Amino acid sequence: MAREATLAMLDILSEPPPFSYMDIPKHRERIERVFTADNALKYVEFVTKIATNSLQFEEIQNYAEAITLQRYTAVCGHLAYSLGEYHTAMLDFTEKSDCNEADRTAEGFAKMFGSYFPPEFSITEGNAWMSVANNSVQYVATIRPGEKVAKLVKRMHYVSFVGMFRSDLFEGLCVGHAPKKCKICGK
Repeated sequence: MAREATLAMLDILSEPPPFSYMDIPKHRERIERVFTADNALKYVEFVTKIATNSLQFEEIQNYAEAITLQRYTAVCGHLAYSLGEYHTAMLDFTEKSDCNEADRTAEGFAKMFGSYFPPEFSITEGNAWMSVANNSVQYVATIRPGEKVAKLVKRMHYVSFVGMFRSDLFEGLCVGHAPKKCKICGK
């Protein structure tokens, strides 16, 4: 049942961007291969060995498919709920930030954001999609394509898709960018 539900989610995700850019056939093949009862049991064995400090480095490769199963399970289990929460909150925030009297500057967005998302978060409140910081940041020197001199850049790693979307929203708000409703299609 879990395999079929995950494949159904993959079919749904194959339509809207940015998910439509995924290598759907590759993920379909992996899901069909790793979603087995044996891999679920192997993952329990893997976690038990980690918890008891008895996992040998050489053994890790024996659990590759079980680890892949856990990764898909974690992402898919969180995805539907978190995207729904994000979508609901973002539509409301976009409506408020898109009105004619909204101050569409970094300062205006900061003021609106402060009143819209209070600093006391609760996982059970309507702003639950905002309550967990699930990204890490690295600063690295790199040479960008077409340039000759290295520059310091920020590299962000995310635990979830919503973490990426949330971070993108914050980065935009800091410089005066926010979602805007299309005047043609209304989306």
